[in-house]
Amino acid sequence: MTYAEFINYARGFLFITGGIASLIAIIVAWRAWRGKWLTPVNKLASTGNAFARKILPGVLEQFEDKDLAPKGTLKTWTEVVSEEFYKAHSLKKPSKEGKAILQESGIGKIIDVNQDALIAEMETSKPDTAEEVESLAFYVLVDKYDEEIMKPLKIYLFNNPDMSWGSVLLVGSYYLRDKYLKKHEEILKDD
Repeated sequence: MTYAEFINYARGFLFITGGIASLIAIIVAWRAWRGKWLTPVNKLASTGNAFARKILPGVLEQFEDKDLAPKGTLKTWTEVVSEEFYKAHSLKKPSKEGKAILQESGIGKIIDVNQDALIAEMETSKPDTAEEVESLAFYVLVDKYDEEIMKPLKIYLFNNPDMSWGSVLLVGSYYLRDKYLKKHEEILKDD
């Protein structure tokens, strides 16, 4: 066997191996997309969320008590996962306090004025379920936080230092979610 023949065989072997590896990668991606292999990950996420709501706040408070973390920063973080500002249902709804925040903070007005642009941005992600819409609404608002449209909210937060931006955006995300679902009623029918 000559060197040229050896190189030809080696290229053929590598080409076939690469083709098989690509086929396996496509199958793996398709199976993951169909959700068959992501169920354990979803269960792990649910467990993590339960941990974050029930156990983590107590642990974080101990860090504050021992001066391992600045006072108040962990409280702000845990407000995002607490149920103080929403009622638990299959889709979360703002509580009485949450509705007050929606009005007082101006986040409701910000969403009303910019509703078309916010919904258009959400539509690019093509959420399939109401839960995906809910999460997406929060991330869209977080993404917009440093933009000019959020200036009234920043002024409100400056004048109300006990209120966290995460809590306000969380309540606003339920409002934005409802506006999106009103425009895309087919998502609720599929759920």
